[in-house]
Amino acid sequence: MTRHAGIAWCQRSLWGGLSWGVLLLVLLNVSINARSISTSWRNRVAESRMRARAETWRHCSRDEMAVPFRRNLHYTYIDICVPPGANSTAFGSWHVFKAGGSTASQMITRACDCINGTLLESFRYRSLEEMEERLGHHPVEFFAAIRDPVARFLSAYGEAFRRGSFTKIRSVRRLLAKGETPRNKIVLLEKILDLFSTAEQLAAVNDHFLPTVEFLSFAQPRQPPPPSLRFALDLTKPNATLKLWDFLSARYDLNRSGTCATPSPAELHDRHRDESYLTACYPSDRGACIAEEFQKFAPLFIIRVAELPERLVGRIRTIYAKDESCYQESELIARSLV
Repeated sequence: MTRHAGIAWCQRSLWGGLSWGVLLLVLLNVSINARSISTSWRNRVAESRMRARAETWRHCSRDEMAVPFRRNLHYTYIDICVPPGANSTAFGSWHVFKAGGSTASQMITRACDCINGTLLESFRYRSLEEMEERLGHHPVEFFAAIRDPVARFLSAYGEAFRRGSFTKIRSVRRLLAKGETPRNKIVLLEKILDLFSTAEQLAAVNDHFLPTVEFLSFAQPRQPPPPSLRFALDLTKPNATLKLWDFLSARYDLNRSGTCATPSPAELHDRHRDESYLTACYPSDRGACIAEEFQKFAPLFIIRVAELPERLVGRIRTIYAKDESCYQESELIARSLV
């Protein structure tokens, strides 16, 4: 190879290497941008679906206000985070018992810590006016955890036994004293539904049985949720808690300090769902669990949806007919959004 030929070869190699390097950088940039666009698109779809669910549930709750419903629980439980800054938008979780409300509350608490906000934790509101007075003129938007009515009922059923609510009732104690009934949890559930055949009767036994449309409403006076209830999600679905955290992070810039990590499942009230929670009894746990009765009746009140015969599934869906129609409608609309 002559000297000139060697120089030419080196130049071609250099330019070839540079060209490949530029091409790799371009491809890398395209890949990063594609991931960013993909993440942004997923977040937009997730937000659209959560908005659609919340709108459906707001309408359901508003329609239900015309139907009389006696309830012992006179408060709506809401956790609100007020970010720093006079013009910032506060955000919070609207607590629906047995639907992942405690998980949502913990996520709001974690999010509030990330931005050094002020947390109004588990505050109880009797009316919309009372909540607005507490917040002043601060704009706010809420998230609610929702759940399939049958799964939510079974969770409330376990909670009512766990807290001793059923065993205080003479007719239930008589059922439990009979020889055959306690050996079959499905038979026991069916007989209890014979005694308490409406959502109103069940809610009189324990507040956890209140329909979702009631939890999403104010009690004194009876009022539907405001338009500020903007987002709803079934937190029992796969990866739902991570989806919610990603949404909160993007919407409220939670990682503005660069130190806000995604919470692990162990940090959340992810009872996963009900068995690990219901099969542990600690008398100090909100004063809820009655140890002696728990040990005696635990095998009877832990029931999975898959264990129920169709007739009982249908019966529960009928008892919570408004929740059922609203849940199915909200999920159908959410799935149609892409």
